[in-house]
Amino acid sequence: MALTQVSTSGIKDGSVSTADLADGSISTVKVADDAITADKLNNTGVTAGSYTLSSVTVDAQGRVTAASSGTPVDADKIIEGNTEVEAVDTGSDGHIKATTEGSERLRVGPAGQVGIAGANYGTTGQVLMSGGASASPTWGDVSSSPTFEATASGAIANGDAVIIQSNGQVAAVTGESATTSIGNSIVVETDGINASNGHGVSYDPVNDKVVVAYTNTENSDILNYRIGTVGANQTITWTSQANVGNDGWTPRLVYDTNSNKMVVGYRDNNNNQYGTAKVGTIASGGGSISWGSGTVFESAYTNDIRACFDSTNNKVVYAYRDGGNSNRVTAVVGTVSGTSISFGTPVVVSNTTSDELHIVFDPSTGKVVICLKDNDDGNEIKLYVGTVSGTSISFGSEVDLSTGAWGGDPRMVYFEDQQKILIQYRSSNGVEVRFLTVSGTSVTVGTAEVVSNDNAQYINIPIYHTIGKKVMVSYSYSGNVYYRMAYYKSTGSNIDFDAAAVNTGKGQSYHTFGTYDPDTKQIVTSYVDSDSGDLESFMTSVQYSNTNLTATNYIGISDAAYSNGATATIQVVGSVDDAQSGLTPGITYYVQSNGNLGSTADTPSVEAGTAVAATKLLIK
Repeated sequence: MALTQVSTSGIKDGSVSTADLADGSISTVKVADDAITADKLNNTGVTAGSYTLSSVTVDAQGRVTAASSGTPVDADKIIEGNTEVEAVDTGSDGHIKATTEGSERLRVGPAGQVGIAGANYGTTGQVLMSGGASASPTWGDVSSSPTFEATASGAIANGDAVIIQSNGQVAAVTGESATTSIGNSIVVETDGINASNGHGVSYDPVNDKVVVAYTNTENSDILNYRIGTVGANQTITWTSQANVGNDGWTPRLVYDTNSNKMVVGYRDNNNNQYGTAKVGTIASGGGSISWGSGTVFESAYTNDIRACFDSTNNKVVYAYRDGGNSNRVTAVVGTVSGTSISFGTPVVVSNTTSDELHIVFDPSTGKVVICLKDNDDGNEIKLYVGTVSGTSISFGSEVDLSTGAWGGDPRMVYFEDQQKILIQYRSSNGVEVRFLTVSGTSVTVGTAEVVSNDNAQYINIPIYHTIGKKVMVSYSYSGNVYYRMAYYKSTGSNIDFDAAAVNTGKGQSYHTFGTYDPDTKQIVTSYVDSDSGDLESFMTSVQYSNTNLTATNYIGISDAAYSNGATATIQVVGSVDDAQSGLTPGITYYVQSNGNLGSTADTPSVEAGTAVAATKLLIK
């Protein structure tokens, strides 16, 4: 039968079932357009109707298998979890509010006002004050007298100028200062003093006393001592004269900080002029000294005795001229034990002859340095670095202070601030100083700096002022003591001076001796007066400023008195402090280095504020 011989009208309705049709036997091309109606399609389970904000599921054949309407969005809110922002329009109180974790945090009202935790708009003039990283802000008032709170470091009085420290604590401005000046001469001893055989001075740090030992020519050349108490304003009081023993020329004192004993070395005129030492025990309070028996360290005529204490090895070291060996400079190491001292074997420092020498200890290197005038080599000054080991001492190679140039009367002191030694001596230029730098068993010599062109008779021992970081260099010229203050500078010779050399007006016979008193921060100098022959002393104040104030750390004035560790309220810029006195209104006041207020700038220059009344300061 041809394909066109059977039409749909020739087939009885219902006579052909799906079972009579082979799978895939009717293709889409055999189905007429619009031939299959909705009634011929299976229901999908989707309810017929219209959907809004719909959610629709479609299968692979394009049939809608699921559909639902969504919830309309609230156009007035933005919501994410427990956080939302909402616009509220109530007509008269339209506002925007922000909520976190279910609580309102911030609100902007109808006039643009800002509210905290709701309609909390604060009051006129208030400002937002942060609550930190874990708390909400609050409204606060701006103080007409702004303040700052911090922990007090040390006691602070009401009205004190205050600094902020690097640890965030506050402290009162403290400090002290002085200017360079010479005090009046104070007599130590009026009996005959053998000037050429000298005397010795040392400081007792335990009892804060100065001890002087000297040969009394009006008392059978007995070795005497006195103890001095340094007071403020360049004063010193001396105890009555007492005996070291029935012996003694050229006494030299040194304090042993290990045993806390005072040791005197001298030439014993009752024992063949031998070099001898005694140990002194200073009574508690420093009123007297008991001396042990003498111990010989050189069994020959001993002269020009010099001493230092080696704090690295806890030894006393003497340098001297050995008259039994052509006056060669010799050194010996002593060990203090109880009330006595024992010595090792003397060691020759140099085989040259000399009549001028000195010794100093360098604590930064643990070395002993000896200088001397070499009489066999054009009077050149030679330097030797000594190393103490046990009870012996050894020396490195000889170093010329200045090759081919003569020198004399060398004297040295340790310059603590720069860990160098300063040497002062007489030269063809007058009086000179240099820095010496010790390294190993040798020493590097710095450039010379002229102290004065005066033709000095004696060069005195230079004395280091610890707080001022300066050295008092002095010498005798035309019978009087002259002095100058030397300090470190970073260029050239590394040495500069405060001012020209000053004549003290004090007559000088032979060398002066002295020491630094750290308690009163004064230099004590003793000398034999060339006019009266008396042993006298005078105090020297040295210019310095020691303060915790800098150009940037001042913050204001204390509002009350506070103890150490208390929370202190400090009035800062813009506040008016009312705990002052004696101010002149309209005058600018500056913080002084000692914490006081003054009308002239100190160093550093720090403005405290302007006086608005005798008791009030507007802080700047």
